[in-house]
Amino acid sequence: MKILKFTLLVLLFEGLFYNAFGQTEKNNFIIGTGSKLDFNAQNEKYPDSTANGSSSHSFTINPYVGFFIINNLAAGIEILYNKSSSIWASDSDRYFSTSYGLGPFARYYLGRNMIRPFVQGGLKFTRENYRTDFPGDYGKTKGHYNTIDYDLDLGMAYFINNKISLDFKIGYNAEKRKDNQPGGSANERIQNIGLSIAFNFLLL
Repeated sequence: MKILKFTLLVLLFEGLFYNAFGQTEKNNFIIGTGSKLDFNAQNEKYPDSTANGSSSHSFTINPYVGFFIINNLAAGIEILYNKSSSIWASDSDRYFSTSYGLGPFARYYLGRNMIRPFVQGGLKFTRENYRTDFPGDYGKTKGHYNTIDYDLDLGMAYFINNKISLDFKIGYNAEKRKDNQPGGSANERIQNIGLSIAFNFLLL
C-alpha cells in the first residue's frame, strides 16, 4: 500500500511539472471509448402531472472519433448505448430502457502536461425503447422516446504515453424527449449528473 501511494504521488508530481508528448496538435485524430455507471436522483417535469421524483441506475458506453481542427481542440462524432432502470418515488412503478444515439461533440484540452484538464460538450439524437411495470395487477406498457441530449463535461486526462490517455470526467446531461407510445404522446425534460472513465488513442 505504501508503494502504491508513493507511485501515485510521483505520477502526480510528474504530471504537474513536466511536459508530456500527447499529440493534441492540429490534423491529428482522437479515438476513444468511455463507460459510465450512474446512480441518480432525478427531477422530471411533466405538463399534466405533479409526480416528479425517481431514483435510477444506468450503464452507458460511448465510442467516439474526432479530428483536431486546431491545437488542443477536437471535433467529431460519438455513438451512445445506454441500459437503465428506475423506480418512481410516488407509486413504486418500475421503468426499464435501452437507448441508442449518435451526435457531434467537441473537446478542448488545457496545457501540455502529462495531466491535462479538458472541457467537452456534445449533442446527441437518441431513440429509447422502454417498458414500465406497474405494481399489483396493473400490468405493463411499452413504447419509445425520440430524445435530444445535451452534454457538458469537465475532466482530467492522464497521458500514459504520447498515444494513450486515461480520462476521468464529471458530466451534466439534459434531455428533451417525446414519448411515441400508441394512443398519445408526452414531452419530458430530465437532468442528470454522472462520473465516467474513458481510454483515448491519439493518431498522427
